[in-house]
Amino acid sequence: MDSPRYAERFSKRLVQAPRALKEYPSLGRIVPEYQLSNFRELIHGAYRIIYEIRQDTCYIEAVIHSSRDLMMHYEPGQWDVTE
Repeated sequence: MDSPRYAERFSKRLVQAPRALKEYPSLGRIVPEYQLSNFRELIHGAYRIIYEIRQDTCYIEAVIHSSRDLMMHYEPGQWDVTE
């Protein structure tokens, strides 16, 4: 991202992307690497927004560039800050 203005717009959209999960928690697809029905992802540009559905609440677990190996950088529950 060469332009600070572009970066700011992109980051705002990235933060707004998961807002639809409040009404549609199953909106994203199941994360293919894990095949767990409660671990899903939204794709936003070149980024994957990984989230977990627990009861009626969605928790954003990770935002990772799609070129990264998710299995190397993230394991479900690894970054749980709710406990």
